Amino acid sequence: LPQDFDFGSFTHGSYGRTPNDRTHQIKIFGNYAVNDNFRLGATANITSGRATSCIGFVPTTVSDFYGPGGGTWGGSGGYTSPSSYYCLNDQGISVLGHRGNGKQLPWSNTFNLDMSYIIKLANKQSITLQAKIYNLFNSSTVLSINQVRDYSRDTNQNASGNKLNPNYQQANGFQDPRRLSLQARYEF
Repeated sequence: LPQDFDFGSFTHGSYGRTPNDRTHQIKIFGNYAVNDNFRLGATANITSGRATSCIGFVPTTVSDFYGPGGGTWGGSGGYTSPSSYYCLNDQGISVLGHRGNGKQLPWSNTFNLDMSYIIKLANKQSITLQAKIYNLFNSSTVLSINQVRDYSRDTNQNASGNKLNPNYQQANGFQDPRRLSLQARYEF
């Protein structure tokens, strides 16, 4: 986020696994020419799940929360979007975590097929008809979740009302569904 280095408290807990850290990846690519006119191809991409974090608001107890005038203007408390690894626990108390200490997302896999038919014409010209099937098995693995635990700065600062975001750790991104791509190409 652009404000990450505006205040020191935004970097508290910033050590740990990065958002796109995938510990394991297996990628397989292949293409086979059945004959001079017909080709088959396949790809497989299997990856371990991403690390997630708990994102919240800087609490009033942090030294740079208030600005020079004593109010939130000019301090980290002036930000209205969750920007730190300070997060509300189940009791509604803000505690410092670190990047990547949230839920581990599941492994994902994508298998694609590619079929090409080449029609050779005179003078080294050709027409290629190609069909590609993406996500052959129509996997719908969760790829991202809502990582914001604190409901809002207002509820974070007073004891009444709901402090915890009801959408925390809910899925908000999935694999693209199966789709078919058809192409025709003329080479001259």
